[in-house]
Amino acid sequence: MDFRPPVYSFPIHYYPYKGGIENNTKHCCDSLKNDFEVECLVFNTENKTVHEYIEDVKITRASSLGNFSSQEISLSFLIEFLKSKPDIIHFHAPNPLVSLYLLLFHRNIPLVITHHTDISDDKKFRTVALWIYKKLLKRAVGIISYTNAYASSSDELKGFENKFVIIPNGTVEQPFVTTSESIAESLQLKKETCDNQFTLFFIGRHVAYKGVEIILKALIQLPDVHLLIAGAGPETTSYELFVSQNNLNSRVHFLGELNNSQKNIAYQACDAVVLPCLNRTESFGQILVEAQLSSKPKIVSNIDTGVREVVTSETGCFCEIGNVDSFKKAIHLLKTDEELRLRLGRNGYQRAKKYYVESVTSIRLNQYFKTISNLEQKNDR
Repeated sequence: MDFRPPVYSFPIHYYPYKGGIENNTKHCCDSLKNDFEVECLVFNTENKTVHEYIEDVKITRASSLGNFSSQEISLSFLIEFLKSKPDIIHFHAPNPLVSLYLLLFHRNIPLVITHHTDISDDKKFRTVALWIYKKLLKRAVGIISYTNAYASSSDELKGFENKFVIIPNGTVEQPFVTTSESIAESLQLKKETCDNQFTLFFIGRHVAYKGVEIILKALIQLPDVHLLIAGAGPETTSYELFVSQNNLNSRVHFLGELNNSQKNIAYQACDAVVLPCLNRTESFGQILVEAQLSSKPKIVSNIDTGVREVVTSETGCFCEIGNVDSFKKAIHLLKTDEELRLRLGRNGYQRAKKYYVESVTSIRLNQYFKTISNLEQKNDR
């Protein structure tokens, strides 16, 4: 049997935990597992350590003593970290506690960093966390970013441009394939829930930076537009309260968490997908690729991250960040111009197939890690 170099992946959590970083981590592990011995060490959300295999990837979920400032605290993680024997380390940032461990231990192991997003401005101990992270960036052999737009506009990554490797987060196509059954169910959803009127769709965690309230405010001035909201999070209650207080109950529909089949139906039922993000925390916008695979136009904030690279003027409409009137005008434009909607949708589908589907990104990711492995083997001779 051929030797498969051990690659250790260090994100915060792992599938089935939901989140953009977690989705990408699973994509990376699945892309590498045939040519590398992939192990993933993450934090559990409970006070117990679990060892398991998920689709041939070894997962260790280290017991957590609790959560402080969005960071799991775990002595077990450090113990498992010190026991690991990687040939290559793949670190998913930001992850302040693991950044500290990497600064102190495994210092001679090739380090690849996937920079998912900048450290939040309001995060406690940001100055210290950023100092540690800069040390790791200096040591890293490569820095993966989903898009050049985000990497090149990040203050944290300035000075490390020679290490950039652009590999988008891969999206599986199969869940967004149109079938006669999905078409029938989407038509039913739009008729029964949205009265066959112009329909927008948002899906994601209900957190402040997603900017959902911008669309809700716009809907007050768009009396014949409906909005489907999927997902959940700490802002769900405030969304529901706003909808109730502004008499939007008949036009704003909360769908909760959706599986892939349900997502497919919602994408097909809508006329456009909205992502009114407010800041750089939205580094990529996975729902934008899903919308493209569903041939739907996008209405997004003109934010200087990967959002502005995934979406172009040929695939969607850009709006001023946080500007209700700007979003209202974009919604009205797409509502009244069916030809434009269809053209943007077609262009988006072609763009997703060319750059963002898993079959494309997996090959690039695998080739890159093979390059790192080959360089390491040469250095050992």
